[in-house]
Amino acid sequence: MIASLIARVWIALLIAALALGESTPPVTRTVAPPGSSVVTVYDLSAAGTNTNGDLLGIRHALDAFGIPYRVTSDHATALAASEMLVIAGTIDSSIPRRTRDRIRADLPLWVMRPGHTLWASAIKDTTLLAGLGLALAGESDRRGRVLVPGGSAIDRYVDAAEEHEVWLAQYTRSPDTFTTTRAYAWSGSPYWSVEVLGSYEDSRAAVVTSCDLVSGGRVVLLGVRFRDLLTRMENQLNLSHTRGASNAFDPSADLVRLWLKASYELWTVAPSLRPAAPDGKRAAVILTHDIDATTAFSPLQSLYYPLEMSYASPRVRSTLFVTTSYRHNHWIGPFYVDPANQAILAWGLSQGFDIQSHSVSHLPDMATWPAGQAIDDPALYAPEYNTKTGKTTGGAVRPEMLISAKLLRTDLGANVRGWRSGELARPANMGALLAECGYWYDSDHLSGRVGGSFPYLMLANFTSYGTEVPVLEIPLSISDGSIETRTAEETTALWYEYTRKNAANGSPTVILVHPTKPELKYAPYEAYLGRIAADGDLWIGSMDEWYAWYRAQGIRSEQP
Repeated sequence: MIASLIARVWIALLIAALALGESTPPVTRTVAPPGSSVVTVYDLSAAGTNTNGDLLGIRHALDAFGIPYRVTSDHATALAASEMLVIAGTIDSSIPRRTRDRIRADLPLWVMRPGHTLWASAIKDTTLLAGLGLALAGESDRRGRVLVPGGSAIDRYVDAAEEHEVWLAQYTRSPDTFTTTRAYAWSGSPYWSVEVLGSYEDSRAAVVTSCDLVSGGRVVLLGVRFRDLLTRMENQLNLSHTRGASNAFDPSADLVRLWLKASYELWTVAPSLRPAAPDGKRAAVILTHDIDATTAFSPLQSLYYPLEMSYASPRVRSTLFVTTSYRHNHWIGPFYVDPANQAILAWGLSQGFDIQSHSVSHLPDMATWPAGQAIDDPALYAPEYNTKTGKTTGGAVRPEMLISAKLLRTDLGANVRGWRSGELARPANMGALLAECGYWYDSDHLSGRVGGSFPYLMLANFTSYGTEVPVLEIPLSISDGSIETRTAEETTALWYEYTRKNAANGSPTVILVHPTKPELKYAPYEAYLGRIAADGDLWIGSMDEWYAWYRAQGIRSEQP
């Protein structure tokens, strides 16, 4: 109890301190306890391959659990790793011959030492594969899934039905063309044993472990690049090959992250992991409401505020993502400037609810808009929507970000650090613009499209390689989408099932319920809140409170 109280007070002080500034702060780092096992990541970018996307995916996977790691591009330093070594990049003819020869000679010897575990992806070099007890069994861009039977040591998190399939990203608009995959087989060497963790739909081995029979050293080899399994998924570059949007449990990327976590837990001497949620809980549930219509305010005041405030233990508060519409743009009206509506928002803020930005205009074509000028004066910004053409004139992304934050701070005194686009739009250079405009976190990516619910740092633009920005993406898991197609009981069951599947993995669940149409939405939300509040495994709260806690743990776990 005392530890929990101290943590709550510390988080409150951190929130207050962070509110003093309006610029995106540097990424915080986890300091591993002395003696902790540290993973070494061998970055092959300097060797001539374009591995930046692989490195980003590996970093984000290790960061998700606070696994301590160090990145090096120096061959000798990499081969000095004492327990777990992860290769960022492919090992093929694109690497200079001298470097490739050193890798061929040294990696098998490194693996043959007791307690050593090598992680790699998409190795094509047959000489190196032979040294690891493996052989290449073909390459294809026609494989769309990896089937995971479960039962292996590092399958400890494979329990939900969806976790037995990894969906791969489409590479082109062709429905039958996917990212490049490589298959593997046992080389026939009597000194190695090989276990298949996952297979493609053509029954070729997609994920294998190869264990040296003398030392017990092992290799975990994926037939798909980390870049394509993780970074491509994080940036929704999987085209139409997804299991859905929100309310669609897709752990395709999360499963790869969880394999890494399990191997670190099982095969290192002193694993060190960050807590999964505040107060020692198994996972977090983050409550959010989008306030983007005139009809949202009355139900918010009469139903949602009282419901959430009725819980004292646990204390329940949500985040209100508010659209600051101050004029009629032929899509929505000027509901934000209504004094009665502002009073409802101000009262919620005074009671501990959290207010963040949901854009100015909430227009459906924002994904196509230019960045625009750095305008924060509402009098200078007046986008107009044409309902016949479906296009906006005068719309720009920077003013949406800057004006909405300024209005919420000036009118309500809100500490605006979070962003959610109207219509969940993803305009070009969104990550860079969020950082430039002073935002700290975003919740636009849908977990059903990014392959999981663990948070990760955004890139400046939506690519499978590139530059990180210090803005944390917190994927949206469940919502009131298509709620009219289900009964209230079915919706509650769906939301709770998804939450429990996330909780089993230690990942947060972000829920979005618009306060509109309470006749459809309030009953399932009330029942859902009752179930999760009674579940002792779950922490419940606002996005800003959760972010402050997560930031205090250290967003990045890379060690000096």
